[in-house]
Amino acid sequence: MFRYSKKSVECLLQTGLLAAIFSAGFFGYLMHTTDWFRAIPGDLFDARFNSVILEHLFQWVKGEAPSLWSPAFFYPFENVLAFSDNHFGSGWSYILFRLAGLPREYAYLAWFIVGNLLNFWVTFYVFRRLGFSILAAGVGAFVFTFGLPALPKEAHAQLTYRFAVPLAFLATYQFLQSKNIFVFVRAVFWLLIQFLCSIYLGVFLIYLLGIMTLVWILSKKEFLFSHWQTGHSHSKTAIGIAWILIFLLCSAIVALLYQYQIVSLEYGFKRSVGEIKSMMPTLSSYLISDSSLLTKWIGQSFSQIPMRHEHQMFIGLGLFLVGALGIYYIYRGGVHQQLGRVSVWTLFGLIVLTLSIHGYSIYRVLLYLPGVGSVRALSRIVLVMLLPVGIIAAIAIEGVHQRFQKWQTRWAMLIALVLLVVAESIFYQPYSTGISKWVDRQNDLKLRLPTYDLKDPIIFVTGNPDHPHLKAVELDGMIFAQDRHLPTLNGYSGNTPPGYLDPLPCVSFQNRLTAYFDLFKKSNLSSDLLANRVVLMPLAPCAGAFTLATNKTINEALASKIRLSIHAEVNPADLLVAVTIENASDEIFSTLSTKGPIRLSWRFIPLDTEGQRKENPAWIERKGLNFSLKPGQKETETLKFALPARSGRYQLEVSLVQEGVAWFHDLGMAVPKHLVEVYR
Repeated sequence: MFRYSKKSVECLLQTGLLAAIFSAGFFGYLMHTTDWFRAIPGDLFDARFNSVILEHLFQWVKGEAPSLWSPAFFYPFENVLAFSDNHFGSGWSYILFRLAGLPREYAYLAWFIVGNLLNFWVTFYVFRRLGFSILAAGVGAFVFTFGLPALPKEAHAQLTYRFAVPLAFLATYQFLQSKNIFVFVRAVFWLLIQFLCSIYLGVFLIYLLGIMTLVWILSKKEFLFSHWQTGHSHSKTAIGIAWILIFLLCSAIVALLYQYQIVSLEYGFKRSVGEIKSMMPTLSSYLISDSSLLTKWIGQSFSQIPMRHEHQMFIGLGLFLVGALGIYYIYRGGVHQQLGRVSVWTLFGLIVLTLSIHGYSIYRVLLYLPGVGSVRALSRIVLVMLLPVGIIAAIAIEGVHQRFQKWQTRWAMLIALVLLVVAESIFYQPYSTGISKWVDRQNDLKLRLPTYDLKDPIIFVTGNPDHPHLKAVELDGMIFAQDRHLPTLNGYSGNTPPGYLDPLPCVSFQNRLTAYFDLFKKSNLSSDLLANRVVLMPLAPCAGAFTLATNKTINEALASKIRLSIHAEVNPADLLVAVTIENASDEIFSTLSTKGPIRLSWRFIPLDTEGQRKENPAWIERKGLNFSLKPGQKETETLKFALPARSGRYQLEVSLVQEGVAWFHDLGMAVPKHLVEVYR
């Protein structure tokens, strides 16, 4: 007869609950969002773009792609890999799966799953190194990997690989305790790895480690560089090697960021303050989780949130309660007090640094620093915030484990806490696209490929102007050309070359070549030779003549002579709007320009009972335009809006913008207004 000690039974129970926690993440989320390997998380845009970048790395490793930094999309523009994340730190798993024989779609799916598994088990290892029990470490790893705010980022899979965040946190925390220079080397190394996985997360990790270090200095009242363990602990040779490693690692980070900065300056990339402000976390952001079947009702009352999909930052009601219990134990004599207090104040510091209240934020001061303005979606910082949140939740588990001596009560409480942590993630409603849709779109293009007799063709796919996802054809063309090792004029990324117009069937491909030669006037390439190599693959016919864009920017003289008028009809849930655009000037008005396309924009302004504005929302919505108006001519665009979610009176306003140049209403154009009353 076998006898088990209490310690053995405790270990078995904790291991069993760990298995249940991991299963909740793996089967409750990963297998759900991938539809058991039949679907790919996200839509037809960012997911496929990430697959293009990963496939480029694979082809480069095999010697099939001649340039690492210049994939053959946005051709003939160069260094386009620096338009977005490069996946240098995460592409290894995709490459291995491709070398093993998996096709593009399944290798990408495996890459996504591996990233989540790495996040969980590396974080579990880190929590164990920090002294947490098996169960507490499992809860912390679940929060960091499968916490509710992390799940909507499935549509931005470039943010998946976060495993270096907890490793850098561990090394930094150990360095602050020991002042050991070799531990500092480890912290910088993992910071570099995170930068290679994702530039965004690398920047956010600097904020996390920086605030944590500041909290430590203020709490310990000691200078950071005092009492380093150098001369007494290691030989001078070892110390020299450590400093050389620190220099090399920092140089690698600087070199990577310098490459992005050079490309940004070369192409003139710049994020407007308004664009960044629209994605700064607000107080309401921390209550929004639209895909949570259990608690989405909490954030539904906040309807006027620009870029709402980027503000899904609610950690969940269950985790909030567990976190509150963790904070109680931290300040009431529980375990891991030092680590807990550092985590609480680090989390608080991150929130305060990035919070925007009525457009005012401390973070806006940082926008004056070089490169900081390139980080557009600041709300994604929640992905690193989940680490201190996980630590606080783990401390709650440890606190209950130590405070409750009665076996039945203790384990009933622990199971209840685990359920609170995992429930909302299990009931998250994922968004994915069937693998068959990826394949079907490529098969459709194969049927449309015309016969050509060219040695080195350049592919260009144009789309249907009436399709709501017109720019998906850019990725169709990129994948189609990449699979055949051909260049393409199509392109999609976090940034776009100047003058890159929408892929409409009547917008001449010459506009894209013109945009290149306008920017690189000293290029050795020949415009005519490039044009003769282009193979057109239209998904919809062009009913008229091909349109060439101007190279003009809008000015006050023209903008003030453009007249807008609107006619609206309210349906039960929609608003049908006809916008008439009249050219009252004495010159031709074209919406196509290599200096920036002209688009229609609109917004709903909530009004109080006296008809005064309650707030001033940003102009976020856009509709592309494709026409030229001679003096006196008119054009009518039909739009269909979803009515605001909340009842009340609203003022609909419509304007025009030349992207990256100016708003027409700032240059004298009158903005038409229409009163809308919503009843729910």
